[in-house]
Amino acid sequence: MLSYLIRRVLEYFDNSVYGRNIDLLNSGKFAMSADTLWLSDINAHPESLLASKAVINKGDYDVGLYTSKNNDKALKAQTTDDISRLTAISNRFWTADWHTINQLKPNKLAHIESFPNMKRLVKSEIADYTLLHFRVSESDLSYEEMLPIPNIKAVLWDSRHYAISTHFPNHQRIAKAINAGLKQLHQQNKIETAYQSVGINHPLTADWKVLNAN
Repeated sequence: MLSYLIRRVLEYFDNSVYGRNIDLLNSGKFAMSADTLWLSDINAHPESLLASKAVINKGDYDVGLYTSKNNDKALKAQTTDDISRLTAISNRFWTADWHTINQLKPNKLAHIESFPNMKRLVKSEIADYTLLHFRVSESDLSYEEMLPIPNIKAVLWDSRHYAISTHFPNHQRIAKAINAGLKQLHQQNKIETAYQSVGINHPLTADWKVLNAN
């Protein structure tokens, strides 16, 4: 019996708006997300989206409370009471971030859709902090003119998955192939290593206190 190798051409479309990616997948015009999405967001569309196996498991995605390098008040915060006296910004469409930042009970929380605007407001100290995954360059956690508040962090209590559109042709075969690849990468420890290299669940912050551990 002859076996045939079927080649598929992948087309990538650049779209950095998280909510827009979900809308495009719901329409069935695209097969899957090129970046991972939160499981809660995928499960919110059970008739049109299918989640792959977890890329990042629940509890393994930690983030820093990034503030201006000149914001002494924020940089000295170490307890939940200290954090509750600070102001925060995030994007309410980033459901895991929004839920987590509400757990920290900031004095004020503002919704900002544009990430560049978030950075500008934090760097200018109009807001005290926002949540970002740790930026690691060698042993430096700084990001532009911002620093994570030292020795404390938060966990985004959700898992990350690829979303596959159930309205796209052959979506079950696509899901099977993606899951087989993810299984192999997890067994080879390549996914954990890759995410640690960009600051997620990084050894540099392994002993930092998790403010929302409960």
